[in-house]
Amino acid sequence: ILSVTSSVLQASDGKTKIIREKGTLNIGDTFKILIVSEANAIGTFQILGITEKLPLSRGNFETQYVGEYMIRGGDRGVNAGISIEMTDVNGNVTSREAKAVITVESSFFHRVIVSPLELQSGDRFTVEYTTNIQSKPMLFISDSVQDVPLYEPEWSELSLINISEIEPEKDEIERFGTDQTGSTVRRYLAYARIPTEIRLSGTQHLIRIEVTDTRGKKTVKDLPVEFQRPPVFSLEVPAGVGMIHIPLSVELIDEKEVQIETVGDVYDALGGKNNVNLLITFDTEKRTWRSYLGDQSRNTSADKPVADDTGIITVMKRRMVLSISGSALGNQGQSQIQLRRGLNLVGVPLQTSQVSVVSDLLKLPGMRDNATSIIVASDGEFKVVTQLGDDGDVQVTGGESFIVAARADGQAEIIGSPWRMSPAELDAVITRYVHSVGTSPSVQMTNQTPVLSVNGQVEERNETLFTKDLVITIHNRTTNTILTSESSNYHVTFVDMLHQQAAKVGDFLEVSAIVKDNHFRINPIEYQITAEDVAGSCVQLPSLIVYEVPRRTELFANYPNPFNPETWMPYQLSSGGDISIQIHGVDGQLVRSVELGYRLPGIYTHRAKAAYWDGRNDNGETVAGGLYFYTLKIDDSYIQTRKMIIVK
Repeated sequence: ILSVTSSVLQASDGKTKIIREKGTLNIGDTFKILIVSEANAIGTFQILGITEKLPLSRGNFETQYVGEYMIRGGDRGVNAGISIEMTDVNGNVTSREAKAVITVESSFFHRVIVSPLELQSGDRFTVEYTTNIQSKPMLFISDSVQDVPLYEPEWSELSLINISEIEPEKDEIERFGTDQTGSTVRRYLAYARIPTEIRLSGTQHLIRIEVTDTRGKKTVKDLPVEFQRPPVFSLEVPAGVGMIHIPLSVELIDEKEVQIETVGDVYDALGGKNNVNLLITFDTEKRTWRSYLGDQSRNTSADKPVADDTGIITVMKRRMVLSISGSALGNQGQSQIQLRRGLNLVGVPLQTSQVSVVSDLLKLPGMRDNATSIIVASDGEFKVVTQLGDDGDVQVTGGESFIVAARADGQAEIIGSPWRMSPAELDAVITRYVHSVGTSPSVQMTNQTPVLSVNGQVEERNETLFTKDLVITIHNRTTNTILTSESSNYHVTFVDMLHQQAAKVGDFLEVSAIVKDNHFRINPIEYQITAEDVAGSCVQLPSLIVYEVPRRTELFANYPNPFNPETWMPYQLSSGGDISIQIHGVDGQLVRSVELGYRLPGIYTHRAKAAYWDGRNDNGETVAGGLYFYTLKIDDSYIQTRKMIIVK
């Protein structure tokens, strides 16, 4: 025997490995040995404790001899030696031990298949494998595979959804099953899911399957998979008024982890008050528009949940681009557009062949013969689409919303894939942003605006016991548009996308309130729209003052009394009317009539509101000291008389 080449292992997965000093073989692996000796010799090899003497066959050259053996179920060996015996043509026998030793594992994996081989967070996948271990497997996924020697990846455990046993292949039973050892070959199909909270970097990862036998020994198998990066979409939000839709289930915005659950989250993602004037959604239950104005709108009706199809009208101080990555909206490529009778502000949740241009929405089941028109932002204005080819019938590109008018409640099923942009499209968005060239449709406000949020509050004074059971009416007298609110901290939103004139500079707003409790009143106010209001599409009105209405009309004692030369005569009114205070001398002659004009119900006791007398008669002459009488009259009816004294 001239030489024995280090043993070569042909593994069951088809890969060839070299065993230098020690080798570990699994059931199904094929062991090979190469020997160089004299020509025309015959020989045998034996894995001690595992095989009998097995014949060597001729190799590629007349002095080469090759032997091989496939490890089968039931083979056992720990550091088993390898013996070679050669006999030359003269009958001389030479023996030699190979340097390598072999250990045979009692458990094995065979034909392990992961499907699909392209995965991303949230995906389900299967692992199909054959083994002789009757044990529930554990599954792991690695961080990105590194092309670094001795690199040990970090592993994240995956949840096993289900596992079922299936029939193994016939050749597997023949190769791995033996009656003598009691080894039973089994094939399994395991179902698992990559949780969305596991965020993986890079593209190539390893799926590891691990089983433990009854003796506690673990057997593992690693298989490479390609991990798809989540869809990425650059959402352009224009300055001024725009209509947007969040196109993905958001995981990252500008490489930072973000959750978008409500309109308030969108407000924060857009930069809050530094960038946003307000965000508007449509309340399909109350049939009214809601404006989100910042922190004061958190956890209110304006802070509505963001559903798959939620559309949002944005009023921005400046243009923004959000780089969004996440997963598809809906469930397994299906989602819906929900319609209620009347107006709806919606977006298209998935990229679908069903919808290419805006008019295609009118053809969707659930919209066909139901949706009458669609308002879309295009070329700096809002346009109405009722049929194919209308002026606003532009391409649907994702990230945009539409106002849909429907005859009845309905639902349109959308089947498609997540909205995503190619690298070239993403680069184009960034280029436009850097050069301040926008393609996202918007409307810039000059002297009029298509949306106007009107906000105010009812203020209580003098610690009145106000029940807050009221109705506030906001009337744009110029456009003759009326909105109402039943909240003392009121927010209403005028929207006129079609004519783009919810309000303009110079419009007059009249705000009044009806209090259902007759013991309280609120005086109306008027407000004229300014250029600043139009630029921000938002108005903050002065407070409405609620005051208590007295239960009876009464004239109170004047103060000071006695006096010289002036005094104040307080009173309260349970109903409104033309008010005057008449002052008479002791002889009954009228000295002075203080005409106060029309007064609303209320309390007039402070100096600023009480009736005032300067001690002069109707001719402007100072009256003499003495006793005088003053009488409260409402609409020429005498109510009450009291006396007062001037001291000289």
